Amino acid sequence: MSDTTVPKYLPGYTQLSGGNLRVRTFTTSLDELAGRVQAAEAARSSWRGPGDARDARAQLDAVSRARAQLPPLRRLADELHAQAQQLARDKIQLPDHLLARLDDLNTSHELETTHWDHPKMIELMNSLADLNEVRFSAYRTALKLRTVQKALCMHMLQLPAALEAFDSHGLRAQNDRLIDIPDMITVLTSLYEVIAAENPSLVNVPLCLDLSINWLLNVYDSQRTGQIRVLSFKVGLVLLCKGHLEEKYRYLFRLIADPSCRADQRKLGLLLHDCIQVPRQLGEVAAFGGSNIEPSVRSCFEQASAATKEGNKGGTLDRKVENTVNLPEKDKEKEEPSKDKTLERDADGQLQFIEAFHFLQWLQKEPQSMVWLPVLHRLAAAETAKHQAKCNICKEYPIIGFR
Repeated sequence: MSDTTVPKYLPGYTQLSGGNLRVRTFTTSLDELAGRVQAAEAARSSWRGPGDARDARAQLDAVSRARAQLPPLRRLADELHAQAQQLARDKIQLPDHLLARLDDLNTSHELETTHWDHPKMIELMNSLADLNEVRFSAYRTALKLRTVQKALCMHMLQLPAALEAFDSHGLRAQNDRLIDIPDMITVLTSLYEVIAAENPSLVNVPLCLDLSINWLLNVYDSQRTGQIRVLSFKVGLVLLCKGHLEEKYRYLFRLIADPSCRADQRKLGLLLHDCIQVPRQLGEVAAFGGSNIEPSVRSCFEQASAATKEGNKGGTLDRKVENTVNLPEKDKEKEEPSKDKTLERDADGQLQFIEAFHFLQWLQKEPQSMVWLPVLHRLAAAETAKHQAKCNICKEYPIIGFR
């Protein structure tokens, strides 16, 4: 027997040989997984914002194909993780560089760090972290939302223009149905064309389309089904557009009002749920009562019940709903709710329905779940306010905006 021959009958040789084979097999599988993940990421990075509805449909098909490839990748990642744990139990040491690669892949798999965000959206959301130093939550949230509003150029979208676009694209009285990405792009394209016509040097329409779709999906479709409710679509845009706060409130109520100009607790809950998703996306929902909207719904109905018992109608607030505008007088009479029907109460004496003026009275008190919206409007108004004072440092006079 030569000195260079390794005797296979020596103790530990079989165990060592088998261990090396298992490490090589593990390395091959890890290389395969890394290559497939890299190919999937390369395909995703090659996607571009759709130019029209047909492009959007083609890209949705590409997304569907990509999603179909994810389960096998997840299974392979889980298998490799299990193999690494078994090797460790068998006291077979994997090289550090293999463990680092596996850790990177497992981190991406477990935390789902593969994302569908536009690079500019990622930059935008990262920039919001600088505002976390703002002490008061309502102002902090309003500042973040104002930043998003400007990035999407929604601060230049007038509320009447948004409502006209909803109607012209057949979204009136369609709030319970779903709207997919191509239809959203169609509506948003018409909106941004209006904004760009008025502000041609300030609006990058393709980028704004990408960011607005990205924002709406992040807020209302975190699972990326490619669809959101029409109600959510309208609420998301109305909250961000430019307009008087009370006009927004009136329109939001019309979205949930029945033909008798009323809304029940379920409908109000749907509306408030869509509204609270905005601070949730900004990481601020805990400051506004969390995602549970039941206390807010109960608060609104309890206030309405108490005010009605006292006979306090709070002025002459508008009770019209969306479909009574421009109707002949005789048709409007048909839509007017009877007093007895409006004041239907449950066994505890609480109203079963509220009207627009109940909703407005409640919002005028700035309830916790919605206080960030009026603060946003005050913030926007303060940006152009002139103060008859001189800055002691830069000597600017008058001071415009915050001081």
